[in-house]
Amino acid sequence: MSEPISIEDRVAKLEAEMPEVRHLAVAASSDVAEFKAAQQATIRLINALRETQLEQGAESKAAQQANVRSLNALRETQLEHSKNFRLIEDEFRKIDQGFLEMRARFDQTAAGMEHIARLITAKEGDAEAE
Repeated sequence: MSEPISIEDRVAKLEAEMPEVRHLAVAASSDVAEFKAAQQATIRLINALRETQLEQGAESKAAQQANVRSLNALRETQLEHSKNFRLIEDEFRKIDQGFLEMRARFDQTAAGMEHIARLITAKEGDAEAE
């Protein structure tokens, strides 16, 4: 077996390593501080992105609502135009019916005039025969 190291030797060895250990501790502390700073910057960036997303979401929702209102107004206008076109079509049907009635009356008038002309012609023929 090997001989155990004395306490004094162990303490001396540890004291000799202390400056290096302190240096490593300071470097680790500095690294942790840099990491925390980077982490805080990342958190601020994520929060800023979240705010931007919330703003854009609100703007998108407002634009969508405006589009819905516009489409609803357009639908109402189309329904009103459709109603007006039906009214116009009804009026044209009335006009068409009126023309048909006038045509029938003109036909009756023409038939009456033709009958009168035949009567006159027949009367003239009777008057000449006498």
